[in-house]
Amino acid sequence: DNVWTVEHPDFFERDEGGRFKTPYDWEDVIQFNHHNPQQQQYMIDAMKYWITDLDIDGFRADLAHLTPLPFWINARQQTTVLKKDLIWLAETEDIPYHEAFDISFTWQWMHASEAFCKGHKSYWDLLQILRHYKNDFPEKALRMYFTSNHDENSWNSTAYEKYGDNVKALSVFNATWYGIPMIYSGEEAGLNKRLFFFDKDPIDWTVDTSLHNFYKTLLLFRKAHPAIAAGSQSFPIVLEDALPHQLLAFYRRSGAAVFLVILNFSTQTVHSTLNTSMLKGTYHNLFSGAKIEIGDTIAVNMAPGEYILLEKMVGL
Repeated sequence: DNVWTVEHPDFFERDEGGRFKTPYDWEDVIQFNHHNPQQQQYMIDAMKYWITDLDIDGFRADLAHLTPLPFWINARQQTTVLKKDLIWLAETEDIPYHEAFDISFTWQWMHASEAFCKGHKSYWDLLQILRHYKNDFPEKALRMYFTSNHDENSWNSTAYEKYGDNVKALSVFNATWYGIPMIYSGEEAGLNKRLFFFDKDPIDWTVDTSLHNFYKTLLLFRKAHPAIAAGSQSFPIVLEDALPHQLLAFYRRSGAAVFLVILNFSTQTVHSTLNTSMLKGTYHNLFSGAKIEIGDTIAVNMAPGEYILLEKMVGL
């Protein structure tokens, strides 16, 4: 139903019968002809319209790797002339696409963390993926972590179907690890149903109002903490002695500002003592409000799905 199908039918691919082709089994769209230079420039001009006329903040590209990378590089160069601080988000894990994009999806992490929560992977498997993200992607590449998105929720499973009681713990991880957290529609209201993909399907925002304060607390912390603002200069340090005890623990530091995250994604209550000799000081538990003294070690007793976020109280 796009006007280009009439005005510029050569912008699209056709099958042997001359009919417009659909990519894969996506019958609601037709396939662009990416070998047509005029089509490419028309697309970029359309992107320029959204910047000049509507002053948007950035672009999110659906399955960006299905469009040739040279197009995205050209599009970014031309649009940056109009607005330098645009954010470019790609639904891809194809590393070269960071030549054009700032942020990319973490599908591999999403699937591996689901497998872990269902007993099919270990913390070492998760750690290998996080190391891959750190070592194999460009230093300035930002990864976007999530528990759900529109495709995953509608076609596969809700966050609660995937992660069970670990949804909040994973949300803490998403907001405190190096990267960008994504909150899917209804997540802050405890959405636990698969939304219709093509039809209106209202979200009940009153299901679990306790989550409102959870996300508000978490995101205000993320916005204010210096170690988050320091980006890759305060990359998370994993406490590897926590891994055999079925805990994921890490800290981030920027000068005197430090925070410690401890997460139990397992199905068992964990009693453990962790080496925290590098983290001594007085800390504030962001969610319970308790004040905690950390010395050479810290003893933890964590139920399945439990999360701890400790912020060092500077000057104490």
